[in-house]
Amino acid sequence: MSMKYLGPSFDVHGGGMDLMFPHHENELAQSESATGQPFVRYWLHNGLTRVRTKAKGGQWQAEDIHETTGNAANVRVKDLVDRHGAEVIRYLLLSSHYRSPIEFSDDALAACKKGVATFDRLFERAERLTGKPMTEKADDMDRTASTLLESDHAPFAKAVLGLKMKFMETMDDDFNTAGAIGVLHELANEINAFIERTEIERAKQADLIAGAAAAAHTLRNLGHVLGLFLRPIRPAGGASAADQALLDRVMNLMIDLRKEARQSKNFALADRIRDGLAQIGITLEDRPDATGWRKA
Repeated sequence: MSMKYLGPSFDVHGGGMDLMFPHHENELAQSESATGQPFVRYWLHNGLTRVRTKAKGGQWQAEDIHETTGNAANVRVKDLVDRHGAEVIRYLLLSSHYRSPIEFSDDALAACKKGVATFDRLFERAERLTGKPMTEKADDMDRTASTLLESDHAPFAKAVLGLKMKFMETMDDDFNTAGAIGVLHELANEINAFIERTEIERAKQADLIAGAAAAAHTLRNLGHVLGLFLRPIRPAGGASAADQALLDRVMNLMIDLRKEARQSKNFALADRIRDGLAQIGITLEDRPDATGWRKA
């Protein structure tokens, strides 16, 4: 089959670590004996996904997900995407090196959701600063660095460009996606620290806003290499535009009521508003320029 569609030799052959012996060794021996030519240039053997199951004795154990064991029926990709979103599942898969096993659990999914939310919050922050959606085409740090490199904020520009290079080097090191995601988090921390340090949200200094936004676009573009951050920050397809507008007005009213309660030193009411919203999955964020909100 491979010779029919790919010829006697081709570049990449993939498969699970469990197929190295005897399946792939046999395949290699048969093909090269038949053709006298190299069969595959690069082999990529991935680690298997592991899930916690209860043994007959009642103790919990980790075992590979496999059709032959019957446990694959408990984990269907469509169900996972419907429950958690495609980006969280992709983030989970990329958070382990492709040759390492993936430990699948509710705790792992919760950690991945927190990881994705870190980037979402930063991109929302950049959108508030610029007044433009991150999906619009904009300059990244490569084009903006020259301005910052000639200012007191040169260390920030150098750090962003250095992390961009580190990301590329990490990906070149045996497709180390787990390490690359770690670099993305380093870059997000660097950008957030820059925004806090320079008090951009309060001062609204145009050149610093441009620098922070360019760094955020660099982060987003690097994520695209992994297939991350492709969706709008607030995904479409949920509430209608009219419902979203109504929700925004209701939340602005709640924020105003909480602000008035705090100004009148009615802290019990202010806390009740905040805690009540938290109980229904809405988090209030007190920012330097205003109070915002987000769905948890």
